[in-house]
Amino acid sequence: MNKSKRKEKPKKIKENHKGFIKEIKSSLEIQKLLKEYNDENIKKANLGIKFTKKFIDWIKNHEKISKEEKIEYVKIFNKINENKEIEKYLYNRLKHSKVSYRKIKHNLEKIGIIISQNLISKLFTKMSDFEKELRKHKPGGYWKKWENVETELNEIKIKLNRFPVNDDFIKLKKRGLLAGITRYHGGLNAARIKIGESVDKKPPGYWSKWEILENELNKIIATEYKDKSGNIIKKVGVFPSKPILRKIKRTDIEGAIEKYHRGIVAVRNKIGYGLDTKPANYWKSWENFERELNEIIKELGHFPSQNELRELKRTDILQAVWNHFGGINAVRITMGYKLDNFSVRWKYYKERGYKTEDLVVEVLNQWAN
Repeated sequence: MNKSKRKEKPKKIKENHKGFIKEIKSSLEIQKLLKEYNDENIKKANLGIKFTKKFIDWIKNHEKISKEEKIEYVKIFNKINENKEIEKYLYNRLKHSKVSYRKIKHNLEKIGIIISQNLISKLFTKMSDFEKELRKHKPGGYWKKWENVETELNEIKIKLNRFPVNDDFIKLKKRGLLAGITRYHGGLNAARIKIGESVDKKPPGYWSKWEILENELNKIIATEYKDKSGNIIKKVGVFPSKPILRKIKRTDIEGAIEKYHRGIVAVRNKIGYGLDTKPANYWKSWENFERELNEIIKELGHFPSQNELRELKRTDILQAVWNHFGGINAVRITMGYKLDNFSVRWKYYKERGYKTEDLVVEVLNQWAN
């Protein structure tokens, strides 16, 4: 090739390993040389982190390259070898980048430098532990080694002051660790035992006994659960649905219900909390609600308290009270029943905008009646 026809002259490579790749990327002529050699030969221009003597000799004997260009190209590639620029580049990428091995390999291949992922992995093992921690991606097979898993688990234990559960791995962005434990080390309970922690594991068939399940469910029904923000997840007296069991982290109960006791509907019926088979929006109707509540009032002889509704297993009515009709006191007033005591009455009317003098008269009048 005539020198005058060439679009650009070879550029000198900076000794800085960051500049080495940029310089090759910016020189189409160098990239063409590498591609030409790699296409013509089984063995590539570079062997690992060095350009081969055979490749450099090939440049010297190239018929289409001028003498001056040959000298410049040979100087460039010898300089890369002497300064270990490829190794420095790889080391820099491993140390400061979160790019995967495959991506690093692919980026070099685009400019004609062929590097195996195995070589990158070997270089990674030479890095210090601190430098390895700077990388997001672990090397291939990292989680197969128990010592790596144990180290990570101990760090989390110190941070949480307890052994982590599934949700902790997600919150701490340690999904890879959890996946490694599940895939290579028999799951979280097996890892817990291996690390020296006790496992609260029920014996086989434990939940198949109805008495045990019923007792545990009654405890849940009698408990109010709140989330971290203080919002109520489940009120007292309410039979827990599947989503609620998951929220309160009782998937063991959910699993037992499905595995041993014919599902959530069968258990609700058996424990006395049969599902409300009323049509959609039934409880939004005041007429329906009032009719159902009047039946209970007739049975008891007085307006029921919340605890009485729970004892009667009428949480459907109790839920309607709070979800649609403003609470138990609002329902009492609407249906013409007195509030239980003076302080409750005072608060009820005051919240509804009564002036003090009107409030006193209203409360006293109702009390007198």
